[in-house]
Amino acid sequence: MSTLRVDTIANTAGVTNQRVLQVVSTSGPASTVSKTGAGSLEVINASITPSSTSSKIYIMATCGGVGVGGSNTWIQIQIFRDSSNIKNGPYQGISLANQGSVLATNYLDSPSTTSAITYRLQLERVSSGTNGWDAPAARASITLMEIAG
Repeated sequence: MSTLRVDTIANTAGVTNQRVLQVVSTSGPASTVSKTGAGSLEVINASITPSSTSSKIYIMATCGGVGVGGSNTWIQIQIFRDSSNIKNGPYQGISLANQGSVLATNYLDSPSTTSAITYRLQLERVSSGTNGWDAPAARASITLMEIAG
């Protein structure tokens, strides 16, 4: 049997000690959340408390959306840090009533704090119209990873 011992591992930029310090993951929502017309809809959220102000938070988010009772509903995924919009994500058109789509995005945040942060996963309708749209139950997830800075 062989043993490999190293003092540090550096990435291609020469940065050492890049490691995951903690992971928080949430899925949901517990029940379908709905919206009629334009605007945003909070689907799920997750909180993390960074251990250092130099830490970064890597966010991975996915969410399903369904058009209800109409056509041409365009929605986008959004990530908020507390109440600040930090990422608008791709958007997707739902061309038929009751047609669904899954949206996903990733983002590396630098919050510069050791206080608890809540990241909110939202869907926003980016098209006009009055028909409804849903985020179905158990079709969303958000994962937060604290990366040592």
